Amino acid sequence: MRHAWSITVVAMVLFALSDSAAQVNKSSKQAAVITHDATAARVSADATRPLKESAQAIALEYGLLVDYEDPGYQSSYDRADDTDPTWRAAHPSEPDVTTIAGKHFESEFTPITDAKNAGQLKASFSKLLTDYNGSANPGHFKLITNTAGRVSIIGDGIRDDKGLVIPTNPILDSPVTLTGTEGNIYLALMSVMKQVSSQTGFKMNPGTLPLNLVMQSQSTARGQQISARDAIIRIMDSSSKKLIYALLYDPDTKTYYLSMTIAAKATIGPYGVKKFQEVH
Repeated sequence: MRHAWSITVVAMVLFALSDSAAQVNKSSKQAAVITHDATAARVSADATRPLKESAQAIALEYGLLVDYEDPGYQSSYDRADDTDPTWRAAHPSEPDVTTIAGKHFESEFTPITDAKNAGQLKASFSKLLTDYNGSANPGHFKLITNTAGRVSIIGDGIRDDKGLVIPTNPILDSPVTLTGTEGNIYLALMSVMKQVSSQTGFKMNPGTLPLNLVMQSQSTARGQQISARDAIIRIMDSSSKKLIYALLYDPDTKTYYLSMTIAAKATIGPYGVKKFQEVH
C-alpha cells in the first residue's frame, strides 16, 4: 500500500449511485475535546484539521448546523509528509504522499445558550476563527452566518513558500445555476460539482454521503447564477433531514471532496454513554 491514509472513491455507475469516501489523514486522534467552567468553554484538538474538528465538536455539543470548507493547500507550510515508510523504502523515487500539517489548537469561547441566535453563533465562532488564524496552523478562514442558524467556516487563504498567508478564492464562490429539474439530491449535487470544476479547473467529487437520503429525496432547489455554496445549502434544504457539508481538499490529486451528514446533538445517556440525536 502506497501510504497510510487514503482517499477512497467507490463509484457505482449505472444509476449514478455514488458512495465516495474521503479519508484525509492517518491519525486516529482526531476528535476535539470541549471542557467547561463557570463562565466559559474551551475546545482543544490535535488533528490534521484542528479547526474542522473543533467546529464539529462545538456543533455536536449544541446541536448546530456548521459547514466547513478547506482552502486549496499548496506549500510545505500547510502540508506534511505522510508517506508510509515501508512503501517509501520500496519506491524511493516516487513523489511523497502528503497530509494537512495540523498542530495542536485550543480556543476559549462563550457557551452558546440559543442555537438559533445568530448573534451568539457569530460571537462564538468569530472567536474560534480569530484564535485559529492567529495560530501556526494551516490555512486562513472566514465566517458566514445566516438567520436560519447555519454557520459556514470557509477557507480563504493559504501559506505560500515563504510561510506568508495569501488570499485565495473559495471554489464554492463560483456561480452556478439550478433549474429545479435535476432530479434527486445526488444528481443536483453532481450538477453543482460539474459546474464548479469546469469554472475553477479543480476536480470536485462526491465524498461520504447519506446515500439513501440523497438518492430518494428530490431536489427542489432553483437559482440563476448563485454561489455554489448557496446552491448546496438549497439542495440540502430539499431534504426532510437537517444536513451539513464538509468540503475537503486532497493536495496530492488537487481534488475537492464534498461530504454530507445529518446534523446531530450529542447527549449523555444512561451509564454515561454518549448518544447522538438528530437536529430538527
